[in-house]
Amino acid sequence: MNLKLKPVKKKDYTFLYELLANRDPNENISHKTMPTWEEHVKFNNNKPYYIDRIIYLNDKPLGRLYVTSTSRIGIRIKNRSFKKIIIEEILKTYNPCKHFINVSPKDKVFKKILKKYKYKKIQETYENIS
Repeated sequence: MNLKLKPVKKKDYTFLYELLANRDPNENISHKTMPTWEEHVKFNNNKPYYIDRIIYLNDKPLGRLYVTSTSRIGIRIKNRSFKKIIIEEILKTYNPCKHFINVSPKDKVFKKILKKYKYKKIQETYENIS
């Protein structure tokens, strides 16, 4: 598997917007509605992540890996058939320090992988939807 991580550039914004638009609802944590293109560009121009990479498989963009300033990791994969393989490869390769991963309670695949790699559930988050 030829997996590479490359820094996000402005030319990647279209791919990132498509990735966001096609996100499985079971993976969604932070978005209730799809942002406009302008909101998306503004968000990415603000460089919101400490580390922000496009995941390439065989030189084709497949997803996004980011790390926040508080050591929270986000992994989004476009092609769900590669999800398990890519997440496992990233956790094996880029697991040098303590960090946290937020996962949707509905994302059973990701939770199973994290358990395999000895991640421990430390928190539950609730939102008032009334």
